[in-house]
Amino acid sequence: MKTIGGFSNTGDKNILFAEGAAPEAISEGAFANCDSLLTVTLPNCIKKIGKKAFFSCDTLQNITLPTAIDSILTSTFSG
Repeated sequence: MKTIGGFSNTGDKNILFAEGAAPEAISEGAFANCDSLLTVTLPNCIKKIGKKAFFSCDTLQNITLPTAIDSILTSTFSG
């Protein structure tokens, strides 16, 4: 399983995935504390979003979720 992680505390404003990228999951805390994050568009291949993946992303205004997502774990958007 390809998992995305390691973007916590970055200054990114928008998250887009390259065409052809095929991650299956967003790891726990992957984008936690990204204070500048405004928009996220997740590709349809994402099946799972880990706990606190977007924890404390207070400026997040828009997220596009895949239609075939299997699970969004607890506290994904809390904080």
